[in-house]
Amino acid sequence: MRVPCWYLPSTPAGPCCMQNSEAVSRNSENHCKTVAIIGAGLIGCGWAIVFARARWRVNLYDIHQHARVAAQETIAAQLHLLESYNLCSDTNEIQSCIHFETDLKTAVQGANYIQECGPENLDQKCKIFRELDEITLPAAILASSSSGLMASQFAADLSGRNRILVA
Repeated sequence: MRVPCWYLPSTPAGPCCMQNSEAVSRNSENHCKTVAIIGAGLIGCGWAIVFARARWRVNLYDIHQHARVAAQETIAAQLHLLESYNLCSDTNEIQSCIHFETDLKTAVQGANYIQECGPENLDQKCKIFRELDEITLPAAILASSSSGLMASQFAADLSGRNRILVA
């Protein structure tokens, strides 16, 4: 069986950023490192695991309830697989960094990096990036997991097009 290669080694930074009065891990500027993942399919789940393993707070959003439920199961299964290969041992802590959001504005609030993982549909990407450009922090990076579309195809007319990339 092949080992997935999309993981980051766990960092010694401690727990990820949490809400309320719980302990938080912060970057050098003392800000919580937050990522919003838009789309809770397999690619979105992979990105969520990558950032959670680096102890970022992950806000995972999908418009569909069934996708959010399935994502919880997918993430648990993928972490179990990593654990079975001794690639991580703190799966509960990793999972505690991932928060499932039902509202896009809530998901991107305070996010330093937004990773879009939606369908390969130009009209849908134009719509979501137009909305993300309006509701995210001006310095936030907006990235797409597109494998067939260039960022210029869905970002050319946006005021924040200089912060949009394909990753």
